[in-house]
Amino acid sequence: GQAATIGAAMTSATMLSNLLGKIAFASLTDRTPLGSVLCGAGIPAIALVILLFFAGPASPMWLFILAGFIYGFCNPNAVLILPLCVRKAFGDKDYARIWGSISPVAALAAGIGFSIWGFVYDATGTFDGVWTIGLVILAVLIVCYLFARAFAKKVPQSTVAEDVAASRTAAAGSETAVAEG
Repeated sequence: GQAATIGAAMTSATMLSNLLGKIAFASLTDRTPLGSVLCGAGIPAIALVILLFFAGPASPMWLFILAGFIYGFCNPNAVLILPLCVRKAFGDKDYARIWGSISPVAALAAGIGFSIWGFVYDATGTFDGVWTIGLVILAVLIVCYLFARAFAKKVPQSTVAEDVAASRTAAAGSETAVAEG
C-alpha cells in the first residue's frame, strides 16, 4: 500500500542525502567548524519546526520524503562533525584521550534518546513533544560546542610533527638508558 511506498521513498531519499551530507559537512567542517555545527543543528531545527507545525496523519507524501531527505543529510553529524570539531578544537595531541571520553557518552545518549522518543510518543499520543525535545537538544548542543571551543583555546596544543619528535626523543632516551644499564 501507500505506507510501503512512502517508507521506500523515504529510505531512498535518506540514503542519497546521507551521501551528500557527508561530503557537504566534511568540506564545511574543514573550512569553518562553527558554521558546520550551526548548519548541522540549524537544518534539523528547521525540519523539526516544519514537522511540529505541519506534519500529521493527512500530510502529503512529499513532506515525509522531504523529512527523510533532511534526516539523511544531517545524519552524518554524529559520526562526522563531532570528531572533526574535537580534533580542530583540541588538536592532535590529546585527541585520542578526549575523543575516547566523548564517544561513549555520545553513543549512550543516542541509545537512551531513541527509547525516550518512543516513551514520549506513547505518553502523549503525538510526536509534538519529541520534536520539541529535539529542538531543545539542538540548542543545548550549540551551547556545548561554544563552551568546548572557548575551553579548547586554553588548552596548549601541539602539532603532529611536535608529537612525533617528542616520541622519538623519548624513545632515544629509553634506548640510551637500556644500553647504559
